[in-house]
Amino acid sequence: MLSTRHLVRSAARRFVRQQSAAVNAKPYSEIPFVDAADMPKTPSDMMVSHKFWKQWSDKYGPIFRTPSPFHAIDDAVWVSTPELIDTAFRNGVPSRGVFPVWDAWNVHRATETGTKVGSFNVQGEDWSRRRRPFAQVMLDPKIVAVVGDKFVSVICEEVVSFIRKQANSKGDIDPEALKEMSMRFAFDANLSVLYGTTCGLLSNPDPNADKFMQLVRRWFHGMVAVLSDPEPGVTDSPALKEFLAINDEMHFDIGPKLLEKGKKLMEQSDAPSALRNALEAGLTENEIHMDMVGYMLAAADTTANTTNWLLTNFVKYPEVQQKAYEESMRICGGKVPTAEQVPQLTYLRACLQESFRVTPTAVHGMRPMREDTVFNGYLVPKGQMVLMNFPAAKKDERYFDDPEVFNPDRWSKFSKSENTMANIAANNFSRGPRMCPGARVARMELMMVASTLLQNFKVEGSDDFVPPTAQFAFVMLPSPDPKLRFVPRQHNVN
Repeated sequence: MLSTRHLVRSAARRFVRQQSAAVNAKPYSEIPFVDAADMPKTPSDMMVSHKFWKQWSDKYGPIFRTPSPFHAIDDAVWVSTPELIDTAFRNGVPSRGVFPVWDAWNVHRATETGTKVGSFNVQGEDWSRRRRPFAQVMLDPKIVAVVGDKFVSVICEEVVSFIRKQANSKGDIDPEALKEMSMRFAFDANLSVLYGTTCGLLSNPDPNADKFMQLVRRWFHGMVAVLSDPEPGVTDSPALKEFLAINDEMHFDIGPKLLEKGKKLMEQSDAPSALRNALEAGLTENEIHMDMVGYMLAAADTTANTTNWLLTNFVKYPEVQQKAYEESMRICGGKVPTAEQVPQLTYLRACLQESFRVTPTAVHGMRPMREDTVFNGYLVPKGQMVLMNFPAAKKDERYFDDPEVFNPDRWSKFSKSENTMANIAANNFSRGPRMCPGARVARMELMMVASTLLQNFKVEGSDDFVPPTAQFAFVMLPSPDPKLRFVPRQHNVN
């Protein structure tokens, strides 16, 4: 562990370097500004926003400004290389961006119900107090290992059974059934760390859970619809009304029912539980209710889409799939991997990391600067919001040869410094104090289900398979929905 003296000296050296750079930096006003002709203009443009971000970087360089992205702020600075993104995280205040549509929902919620906001929308010590009991469980490697071995392993077996029941004689799965499978897997796996037990959503569907998952999908699409309005959160548009209605149903109808079920399940289990930890930490019923709904919203669709993107990449690159299958069989012997075995699946981990890079679910982040900061020779003032342009960083040819190609082997060839920057670019969970608290759980879930599926099935495209492209719905969705075929292998997980 580094001593306090060492940390102070390091901070002092960074401060001196930053001050020296600031003296010679070009003014903020000279940062290239994206021309209005290059901005998204229609809802259709919004659905491919990530392509615009990459084009801006190609045209204007690694740092540029735009007007009001997501209608969040009047003037935004974007940074597009791993090094600049690293600087933004290091010098940024651990705070999420402010979105008028969220403000509109918070005002609506307080006016209509008298409730407080969830922890995603609070700042400072209040945010730390509410996040802490959840993060203590969700980021603890020992607890995550217990969750994996006791609960996620069972859910993985249920995934295999679900596919066998749903597949036709060729092994084809209806795209809607595939989405249902991946959403139920993701939702149940994430609930297991919140509740301390599995809900069995694949073997014994819960109507309230299914309804919540439908609302999650509508929430993400609704967010994009509202952000396409000229003044979201200000005009009383049909899109805003619909979005507020989705939030009402999610938070005040379905959410409470799932929370009550979770409490009953938690009482029957002696496993670690984020919900139990939050109750023991003294969070109020309302705070726990709002925060639990927020965690369920954030985790389900992202993990489900990442699962489907990874499977799609295995279809497009069968030689990669074969190598990952052979590794899983060698280490796991035809069984669901244990938490101890997951770190040994190094090639599969590289496949997941490459999937994060080539077909990410999350593609943006933002931080206000805590101090004047120099980016690529330009001085960005304290308090200015800086957006991380991950679509550009993930294709940075200094680190990723043939960046459009899915190549897991690249992750074993980086030097230590290159690996740091490459991981920053491929990051799907943010960094620092405000990173996704479910990151450790999500990686474990994805590794376990991918290994289990590869050991049970050869994944192919159906006869009418069309390689999907990414569609922006605040997260990146495969479009069209992948049509996959699961051909049984001789070796089965038991």
